[in-house]
Amino acid sequence: MTTPGRECVVDASTVLAAIKREPGYQRAIAAIQTAIISSVNFAEVASHLAKSGVSLDEIKSVLSSFALPTIDFNMEQALEAARLHPLTVRQGLSLGDRACLALAVLRGLPVMTADRKWASVDIGIEIVLVR
Repeated sequence: MTTPGRECVVDASTVLAAIKREPGYQRAIAAIQTAIISSVNFAEVASHLAKSGVSLDEIKSVLSSFALPTIDFNMEQALEAARLHPLTVRQGLSLGDRACLALAVLRGLPVMTADRKWASVDIGIEIVLVR
C-alpha cells in the first residue's frame, strides 16, 4: 500500500539531523516535507530531545512544526520488523531501525536515514543517506 502524496519514510536520525542542523540537514528538511515517520521513531526523536534537557512543551512545538504524519506502529509492522531481523542483524540495526524499515516496505516507499550502517542493507527498498 502506498501513501498518496508522501514520498519517503524518515527515521529518527533524519529528523534529528534537521533539528540539530547537522551535515545534510537541508536534505533532511526537504525530505521531511513529504515524508511519514513511524510512531516508534517519533518516540526516539522525542526521547533524544528529552534526554538533552528539552522540555516536553518545546519537544511538541519543534516536532509539530514539521507537520510530519506519524504512523502508529501496529501488528503488521511488528511482524515485518521481525521478518527483517535476520536480514539486518549483521548491520546491528535496532528495533527502532527495523520499525522504520518495516513501514517503508509495507508502504512501498524509500527510506531516508543519516545512519551509514544502513547503506549495506538489502531488503528490496531504496535507502537514501542524508549525508
